[in-house]
Parts: sequence; structure tokens; C-alpha cells
Amino acid sequence: QIGCGAEGHSDDRIAAAAFNGPHGLCVGPTGYVYVADAYNQCLRRVSKLRVEEETEGVGIVMGEVDTAAGSGEKGMVDGPVRTAKFCYPHDITASLDATLPVLFACDFDNNCIRRIFTHEGECETVTTFAGSQLGSSGHKDGRASDALFNHPGGIAMSDGGEALFVADTYNQCIRMLYRDEESVWQVSTIAGSPGEKGFADGFGDAARFNDPTGICLTDQDEVLVADFSNSAIRLLSFNSTTSRWQVTSLVGKKGEMDKNGLIKGVGGYKDGPASEALINRPHGVCFDHRGKRIVIADCFNNRLRVLSGGIVSTLI
Repeated sequence: QIGCGAEGHSDDRIAAAAFNGPHGLCVGPTGYVYVADAYNQCLRRVSKLRVEEETEGVGIVMGEVDTAAGSGEKGMVDGPVRTAKFCYPHDITASLDATLPVLFACDFDNNCIRRIFTHEGECETVTTFAGSQLGSSGHKDGRASDALFNHPGGIAMSDGGEALFVADTYNQCIRMLYRDEESVWQVSTIAGSPGEKGFADGFGDAARFNDPTGICLTDQDEVLVADFSNSAIRLLSFNSTTSRWQVTSLVGKKGEMDKNGLIKGVGGYKDGPASEALINRPHGVCFDHRGKRIVIADCFNNRLRVLSGGIVSTLI
């Protein structure tokens, strides 16, 4: 257990530390776990866990939690980690490549992506990497410094660190950050139509999402998205023939069109074949590289679900 279960902000041993609305997390290349502690307006760090034995021979998992970046006050301030400010950071990612000593965080209410430079696991400096320096929302592709986001809720990095994928929640689309031929970071919308909710598979801007949040990569460099308000898990695959990203639905059912012409997914709870299974407002998704399965944080069902071999089951 990491966290005492009580709302608060205290650095301590893992069982005694307090969090306040932890959202996303990632494992860094040095083995530390970093957590986006949203309502504490900061990033936390969990030390490498170790097993210690008591006198009776029973092993106890030990570790510590500290504050990695953020003053604990809402705001948008770059600089040294102790004085930097966030506004409801929702997710965080890192490369497992030790030669890339950086973290990237979705700063939800600041409508931007923050970059945190690290050294041997210690966070040192926070900068605004992509999005408005003023926290302005909107939708704009192009140079990372000129791009606009609207409450980005999820972020994932490719293994080599050459690309970042962002679930741009209120823009209802998926964005990709990459370096161009001159090594300048660019932002591109690869799926969804900005500001248009819906539930539709297809290529690029023909696809529709409804509040995409969690995001991760598979071992095939495909992108998995927890499509929150559609109660669905979506898959993005790059089609080399069309040079476009194709969106398909792995789990989730379409509902009827409402009076406003909007088609949303149907939430529920049902295990079984993916084509028949139901989930309810998934907030996170991850790919289990060892087990080759997809793990889903099924938020409104208060369960962890697993998709493996075309079958959805309940893990916890």
C-alpha cells in the first residue's frame, strides 16, 4: 500500500504518506515512481521499494514518498522545482531510457505540457514545453511553443523518447508531439475533430471521441485511449499506406443518437467477449508488456478490468 488513505499532503514512509487526488503515474528510468498529485498541485516521487524482514521473518515492503516538483500552490510558474507551480496536473510520463533524464506532465487547468529535467532521479527544473505560457485554452497545431491545448488529461512517451502522445480531453482529440527535420518540436492532431464530441471510428479527423483521458502505447507502438464519456477503449494504429492514424474501438458500445444529434457510448458492467463487454467511464489504461494484455481503470465501476485475447474480465 502506498498512501495512508486519508486526504492530505505529507511526505513520509509509503504507508503513512498522504495524497490528494492522485491521477496519473509512471516509472522513471532509475526505478522511481512519479505521481501526478492533482489536488495537491504537485508531482510526488516514490522511492525504489525494498523488502525488509521483521524478527519473525515476515517481509515488509518499505519505501518513502517525497514531493518531486511543485510548491503546493495553484499557479503557472516555471523554474526550480520547489518554487514551480502547477494547476491540477493530471498525468505524467517518462522514458525508460536512462539517457533521457526528463519527465513530461499534463498540466490540466494550465492547458499545457510541462517538462521536468531530472538528475539521477531528482527533479531539478520545470519548464513549459508545449502550449500557452499564459494558460490559455484552444486548439492550434504547429511549433510546440505556439500550440494550444484544452485541458490535456493524458500523456505517453514512445520508448525512444522521439514522440509524445496527448489525450487533449476538452478538444476531443489526440495530439502527437515530434521533432521535425530541424529538431524543432511540433504538435499535430492525429485523430478526432477539435471540439466535436461523438463516437466514431475511422481515419484521422473522421474519428470522434468524448472526453479522452488515459493514454498509453502498446509493444507495437499503437496508441490506446480511455475514451471516458464514451465508456470505451480506443486503438490508434498508423496506416503506412495512407500515412494517417486509424481509430478502432476495442471495447465499448454505441448508444442511440440523442436529441442534439450526439452519439455516445453505453456504460455498464459486463465481462465476456470484447464486442459484448461493458465498462463505465474508464479513466486510465495501460499495456502489460509481460502479460501482453490491456489493463483498464474502470472508474464508475470501481474495478480494474483486463482485456486479453479478445475477452474482458474483472481483475479486482
